[in-house]
Amino acid sequence: MAYGKYRHSTFYGEKGSVWNVEIWKDGFDQSGDTSTVIDLSGEGFEITWNGQGGTRDRVFLGSECRLNCIVKDGTDESFLYDTLSSGYQEYFIRIYRGAVSDANLWWYGWIQPAFDKIENLPFPYVFQLTATDSYGFWSKQKEKTFANDTERNTAHSVRDILFTMIDDMDLRKASSGNLAPVPHNFNWCRTSLDWYREGETNTSGDPAKLYKVAKGFVNNTPTEDGDSFDSAFRYKPCDVFNGVLKAFNTIGFLAEGHYNFIQPNSLANNTSGNITVFEYNSALIPSPSNSFALNTLLTIDQSSNVILGGSTITYEPSFESVSVNFKGGFSNFNITPGQLLDTEFYCGSLQSGLTGLLNLVFEAEYFERITSFNTSTSHSVDQWCYTTLGQLKIRITDGSTTKYLKQTQGSNILTWENTQSPINVFRGFGVNDSLPVNNISYMAVGSVNVPQYQANGPTRMYSHPSGSYYKFWTKMHFNATVEQPPISGDVYFEFDCENYYFQRNDSTDVVTTLPSQPTPTAGSPSITCEQIELTPGEYNEENNVSDGITYTATQDNNDAIEQFDLGDVKLGKSLINDLSSIKYGTNQVVSGFRRGTSGDFKNPSVLLVSEFLELQVDPLQILQADIQSADISPLKLIKYSINGNSNFNYYSFLGGTFKAQSEILSGEWFRVSSVTSNFDDQEYNSGNKYVPSTTPTQQGVFQQNLVGRQMLDNNSYGSLNADLNTGTSDTKVTLSGNTKGKIYSGQKLVLTYPDGSNPFVLTASSDTSTSGSVVNLASFTPNRIYPAGSILSPLLYDFTNVITGGGGTSTPNLFRGINTSFIYIRANEFNVTSHTSFSVYTRDNVGSVQPTAYVSRGKIFATTFIPYGYEVTTIDIFASVNRNIRVLEGRTINDTTAVIDTGTSNTIITLSSAYTAVDGRYLILEFEQGAATDEIYGAKIGIQAV
Repeated sequence: MAYGKYRHSTFYGEKGSVWNVEIWKDGFDQSGDTSTVIDLSGEGFEITWNGQGGTRDRVFLGSECRLNCIVKDGTDESFLYDTLSSGYQEYFIRIYRGAVSDANLWWYGWIQPAFDKIENLPFPYVFQLTATDSYGFWSKQKEKTFANDTERNTAHSVRDILFTMIDDMDLRKASSGNLAPVPHNFNWCRTSLDWYREGETNTSGDPAKLYKVAKGFVNNTPTEDGDSFDSAFRYKPCDVFNGVLKAFNTIGFLAEGHYNFIQPNSLANNTSGNITVFEYNSALIPSPSNSFALNTLLTIDQSSNVILGGSTITYEPSFESVSVNFKGGFSNFNITPGQLLDTEFYCGSLQSGLTGLLNLVFEAEYFERITSFNTSTSHSVDQWCYTTLGQLKIRITDGSTTKYLKQTQGSNILTWENTQSPINVFRGFGVNDSLPVNNISYMAVGSVNVPQYQANGPTRMYSHPSGSYYKFWTKMHFNATVEQPPISGDVYFEFDCENYYFQRNDSTDVVTTLPSQPTPTAGSPSITCEQIELTPGEYNEENNVSDGITYTATQDNNDAIEQFDLGDVKLGKSLINDLSSIKYGTNQVVSGFRRGTSGDFKNPSVLLVSEFLELQVDPLQILQADIQSADISPLKLIKYSINGNSNFNYYSFLGGTFKAQSEILSGEWFRVSSVTSNFDDQEYNSGNKYVPSTTPTQQGVFQQNLVGRQMLDNNSYGSLNADLNTGTSDTKVTLSGNTKGKIYSGQKLVLTYPDGSNPFVLTASSDTSTSGSVVNLASFTPNRIYPAGSILSPLLYDFTNVITGGGGTSTPNLFRGINTSFIYIRANEFNVTSHTSFSVYTRDNVGSVQPTAYVSRGKIFATTFIPYGYEVTTIDIFASVNRNIRVLEGRTINDTTAVIDTGTSNTIITLSSAYTAVDGRYLILEFEQGAATDEIYGAKIGIQAV
């Protein structure tokens, strides 16, 4: 349905303005629907733009309109009650300064009933109806999710990024008619940016249309923060919007009917007040002739434009320097963990012309599910009886030229060639190691071939006890050196795999070819990314560091001591992460900008800090005043002489409140005066340089979830005091302190990275008491580096082999409260809550726990690891009442959780698909309280070996 004008009001301002206020209602467009007058009180309306306080470090001035409605009868009161009960986007306001026409549109927005209240008063009374420009509400919206890596990396013009708030909040509609606050075909968006790259000038078009960014810049690459596939794809559009405005040193605000996006430095030393603007109502591309000079000047003459009751000038100190920390990510390209690889997709871009080589860390896992095999009599298929054959295709293109990545026999460098020759990656039975990616002396990581009964090979298999299906997993890992690409362009990636199966004679172990190859079942096969990243082998000033690169502009014109920090930006110029780069044309990286048509081209982050500093080389004047004028608005550049002589200063709006009937804008303005000489631009690494991963999750040593680390520590003997090197045999490990528990001769132990990944099974060769730190082991050779801090833990299912006392029962103990059939959770293990307003305690000697207070939808949690080699089939939480429960999966490397199943306490949840233990992951049991008297007794988790 369309909106119709429902109520309206006309009144006059003290300086002669005619104000027309319209309230539009959804569905009020039928025959006979007629707008009626609503009376306004006092100032009629007031609009506040947030931003007072003196700081220039902001990107958008949100505005809020308060309409002072006189409620004189039941009709008016019914209307007000309807605004409260109807919810968002039921009504909107349009305000015109002059006759009702698009040319006079001054402000508009959705009515937001959440801000309003009605008092119980006799007629007539005044009620304030509130509307906003939607910026504040938009910033509170929930996250969105990129559909895939292509969407995450796709570049959008700056202008199209600026459209997102209007579109997300439905402030305009493409269809004709009155469907939104912005009238149809109205040029609601104004841009005034004056940054141009080398080769372009102010006759080339609108910078907001010329330059592009990928929305994924707001979300760090997974290798930077240990993000999961899901969290790396989640983002908030307002973060993209704000990040773009900050990187371009631009301020946005709604004034005079337009969302204006202006660089403050365009007003510096601008005595005419003219700025070049482009206007848009949709995604139509304007030519340079569509721009026009917008005059923003308003001169205080104490006649038409008056400062009432004098003014106040305050000063903020000069800046000695301004700095910003550019966090440009880690990789030239990085594929998100969990991404499917078997269909070609765009994964990023590479820049040519850099020095040194690149390092490629490649880790993927292939999975197949087979229902049955056509084996010969007395033959079977085992995990060492199949080969995974993979074809890796990586190409780079600039639109006209395409190069393909290729391996060469006997070389440890991958090169770019003119013709495609897939890189063959093979793992499993009978693999020939003649190709570099299949040879551990060149690029392969870990075992390539699978000798019979090898425990730590790249393949693993699961057979269902009933023989109804089989599952196969293969680790496809290698590390390679890659030459710099000869062209700059977009990178496309594809990795296709398949299994070839053999059969083993059950008596002689002789392996032969199967009579016929099986067909994988629906839902398989799949090849997914674990970690794939390309990083520079050499570093220069623009190669990434772990904490970013700090750019600083320093002046020595005035004595100053204050150093201003603009914080972090994730958008600028990065030659190693396309997501973080401003681009132009066919996704080429902008190397530098300059303002207008003169001066040096500077790194975008350098230009940002330089321009911010330019306006505060001299002490910053803040004008505090009440300005009355028929032309006043936040858009105006105020020309004002404090002493009433010809010595004028020019001031730009910081924030304040406009009162309609008085036509007074009360607020703060800062003097825009630019000093550009005697500047020194600096850049330096903000932290330790990032070292490309030589093993899959080496960064997990430094970046991991604290809670998950504590859980792992609590169930371990200790951590290594030094690195264990790959390929070097040893018979012991040394812990950083005495072992926390006794280790028995012959006991199986598991060594993992600090985040629980990369398990490596070891066997103790003698007892180790709790007073010892050296653990003697049967000879072992690590297939990867285990860094200092790696965790040594017991292999839970092996306890019954070294510790007696099981009694010969059918369910021997694996660990305290864990046997081969069940994991038991004590009451006091439910000890984490979802709110700070309550905790848990016991009233019956830990027979149960209960919340200290009732909080609506308050949750109580318990966690447990699942023994490796087991899968979960059932869950039951026991409590005094039946409440909602959930079962989730947690990860030790980040804060991502995933729901596995839901149910009710005291009723067994039987999982439709058994949950198999995964390295570094654990179960979370969630109980939703319904009263402060709810008691939790414990839980029971059914498990079985796989």
